[in-house]
Amino acid sequence: MNIEKIAKKYHTDLDDIDKRMIDKNVAEKGIENYLNQQLVYLDCSRIIKDMRMMQTIGYPYKREICSYVYALNQYIDDIDKHKDFANKLLERHIANIEYEKENPPIWYGGKLKKTNKRKPKAKEGDMFPEETKKAKISKAEAKLKAKLLGADLGFNFKFKK
Repeated sequence: MNIEKIAKKYHTDLDDIDKRMIDKNVAEKGIENYLNQQLVYLDCSRIIKDMRMMQTIGYPYKREICSYVYALNQYIDDIDKHKDFANKLLERHIANIEYEKENPPIWYGGKLKKTNKRKPKAKEGDMFPEETKKAKISKAEAKLKAKLLGADLGFNFKFKK
């Protein structure tokens, strides 16, 4: 296994904001301190408050690897130094894989479940849920209630036969 395979397997695109943030961190800390800090972030055996900070199956791992590779390629021109830091990343990744053989990764949040349930069609009382609780009343009762409340329905005509 080499760094190109790792970078390809765990590739994710870094946008301009990510790159500016990396550039800023490198300017503040220096390239060697930044890369060493990234190696700490990439350590899958770190546990804080009973939670694993990094796992090889997650997006954060991909992002940190891509940040490391970007900074390595962007700021280190010396071939020997470049190989040294590339080997450190390779060693960290192999150590993470070995650690996860003993302590398998945990899927937080579970799987998305696809349901094929159909929604029931709307019924008469669905638009007004308070009406569905009440017993159904006949048209005659509704007319009488409306008259008692003073409503003029305007349906007081009859057809001639």
